[in-house]
Amino acid sequence: MMGLKAKIGASVSALVAVAALYLVGTNRAPSAALFQLAPPSNVNVGAPLVPPPSASLCTGTLNGTTAMWVSQSGAGAANGTTTGNARALSYLTTPGNWGGGGAEIDPGDTVCLTGSITGDIDMAGSGSAGNVATIDGTNATLGTAVGVTCGGRSYVTLTGFTWADGLSTSIEFGGASGCQNIIIENCHAHAMNTGNFFYGQGSQNSNITIRNCSLEQVTNSTAQQEDILKFEGGSNFTIEGSRLVLRANSNCVDCHDDMIQTYQCGGGTGCNGSPPSNLTIRYNYFTMDSTQGSNKSVLQLEGGGGTNYVYGNVTRCIQGAGSGNGHAFYGGTSITWHAYNNSTYAASGTCQLTWYFISPGTATFKNNIIQSGAATWYSNDMTSTCTFNDIAGGLQDCSGSNNITSTPLFTNTGTGDLTLQPTSPAKGTGTVVSNLGGQTFNSGPCTTATWPNPALCTRNASTWDMGAFVVTP
Repeated sequence: MMGLKAKIGASVSALVAVAALYLVGTNRAPSAALFQLAPPSNVNVGAPLVPPPSASLCTGTLNGTTAMWVSQSGAGAANGTTTGNARALSYLTTPGNWGGGGAEIDPGDTVCLTGSITGDIDMAGSGSAGNVATIDGTNATLGTAVGVTCGGRSYVTLTGFTWADGLSTSIEFGGASGCQNIIIENCHAHAMNTGNFFYGQGSQNSNITIRNCSLEQVTNSTAQQEDILKFEGGSNFTIEGSRLVLRANSNCVDCHDDMIQTYQCGGGTGCNGSPPSNLTIRYNYFTMDSTQGSNKSVLQLEGGGGTNYVYGNVTRCIQGAGSGNGHAFYGGTSITWHAYNNSTYAASGTCQLTWYFISPGTATFKNNIIQSGAATWYSNDMTSTCTFNDIAGGLQDCSGSNNITSTPLFTNTGTGDLTLQPTSPAKGTGTVVSNLGGQTFNSGPCTTATWPNPALCTRNASTWDMGAFVVTP
């Protein structure tokens, strides 16, 4: 399946040759920085997805007492009651110290990491429905070789994990039993030099949420595949409120570097050949900034199934993926795609197939903005509904009603501010999309939002703009 990317690049060469003239947006000074290199202070407008990380998160209870503190080697009395008496990391990663009551780690408890952590973090136990176990890294810094593993665990939240620049390993979920009901939030990993930040392998992985993370790849790896988030099989995955930057410049023939990749579970442990299914990708900011043109994608979503939602995202392609993809959606058994209110800017020569749907399956594409100098919207026999979009690079086979091809007038494409200027033709020309499947299409990033953890605003009940942003009240 992963070899399809190169084939697609060749199959659409004719489309690229006749791509519409690149339209340059009218720029003006940006209203606010949309992303930051360090974990941001969130704006006090709208409602962020979750509260921003702070030391106050480590005030939970452990069997009626304060949260347990854990450091790399332990300290003082090593009973976990204070930072000066922290237990050693080995206590956290020993299964026998979970679920036994008393001073052990039980469902609903919080474990707070402190200081410099250099050893791997193995989820050695589980929480339960309504009593999630939390591992909080707000007060710690993780070394570049610190990995996280999960096999057969459930109801655990990892929050506030910050790795030193240069992460060289991964968070890995899998095994015969998989992992369920896991949240990874408020994480920070920059200058990553790793094959994947997250790798979920196994048909049994389900209900995994990655939110409000800032993830940047390093630029100097040339001989390995470097997906930031990779899901092999499994179901019910949510990626939201995060900032992903792909700078991988690998140029090997089989290197397929993607910000998010999904594909059918193969022959590994816990795989039964089932496709990944039921994805939600919303409220993220994606930046393509690779020096290589081939085999790069923002989204490379292959061999899927179920009902999938992609909405309220912002994508900026600065360089790279000129013969790769922007957002690629592949068909599978009974698959349905819903893509609403996304904003995409691709500089000339980048993100060749800005949005691409390939059969079989069904896709609904509404209220999206694409400004691109390459092939923009393309559906290869997937049953699709494409209406109320601004596709400035040319409609190609988006033949539905109420589409326009006007330059959207993003505020400042040079700085990545893809909010709309007051005179944008995309303002007020979208259509209302009813919420369904537990999704919130009527919410989007406020125009003053920053990433990760963008503040969200609610769209007007009767008049919607195209694109991701909602004007801050």
